[in-house]
Amino acid sequence: MNRVIDQILPDLPYDNHAGTRTQCNANFNLKNNFQNVKGCLNVYTDGSKDDEGAGFGWAVTVDNLIVGECAKRVNLYNSVFQTELAAIGDVVTWLLNYIPLDNNRNVFIFSDSLSAIMALQNPIERSAEVQRCKGLINRLHARNRTVVCWIKGHAEHTGNELADVKAKEGAAGAPFHDIPAPLRVAKKAISDQMINFWQNSWDDVAGHRQTKLFIGTVTKEIHPIIIQLPRRQLSQVVGWITGHATLNRHLQIMGLSNDNWCRACKRAPETPHHIIFDCVRFEETRYAQLANQDYIYDDPDRGPLIRVNMDEWTLAERIMNLDNLVLILCFMKQWNNIFVN
Repeated sequence: MNRVIDQILPDLPYDNHAGTRTQCNANFNLKNNFQNVKGCLNVYTDGSKDDEGAGFGWAVTVDNLIVGECAKRVNLYNSVFQTELAAIGDVVTWLLNYIPLDNNRNVFIFSDSLSAIMALQNPIERSAEVQRCKGLINRLHARNRTVVCWIKGHAEHTGNELADVKAKEGAAGAPFHDIPAPLRVAKKAISDQMINFWQNSWDDVAGHRQTKLFIGTVTKEIHPIIIQLPRRQLSQVVGWITGHATLNRHLQIMGLSNDNWCRACKRAPETPHHIIFDCVRFEETRYAQLANQDYIYDDPDRGPLIRVNMDEWTLAERIMNLDNLVLILCFMKQWNNIFVN
């Protein structure tokens, strides 16, 4: 996987850390029963992310006196989980430089991210950021007894509220702190590139005229829907999408019918596309299934319901979800009831 990502996305730094074991030696408290321990270094961290930015912030206090605070921005593709860990790692780095070697104060690190704390507790880590934080905390704990505590967010804890303000300040454009992208971002980028390659291949391949009327845009979403159909019904749906159905147009090509005209209206070749979108016989069904603000009645003598901007419209707009699968099933069932059963 890493080799594939490096080839497709050579400029994207991502967290490719393999699972390893590292024990975090600090103590942990998840009971939310500490807020501000007198005489100790109380450290508050938080991460923030919205549509416009991502960042983290922290504040360090001693007996309600702020002795250090910081806000930093990260890449928008970084996750909230990563911002929470980065806040912890950044403040511990600051503490290692700030606290004199002979200082024996206890350190309480407060975070409202239970997932980040549990990742630090877990001896197996699959993230380089988690491993880095564990190493920093272990260095701090070797000098000063360190306790990592969970604190309930947005519960009017002064230190936590200050860290929240700093985190939002970081997301709004504070100095930049680089964190590799999570692996899921790299996988998503690969998936998007593969979809683009798939779409270009589908657009360029010759033939498949009937199928392209129904599926102009490739998608992975139709498979889990259509595969749930019973085998016989699945076969019929695939036949209608591809045009390889027991309809006169296809039967004539195979030499099994003398003509290709629609048995319902005698006005056009009998194809799935004609039956669903043009055949006068199914006008009421068509109106019930398709009528909305995008459609109008055509010439009453012709009968079918059509979309206003027909040249700009492709059937792919209507085939990529369950509702449109129901559309095909509805017409297929009516046709079978009239001409097959």
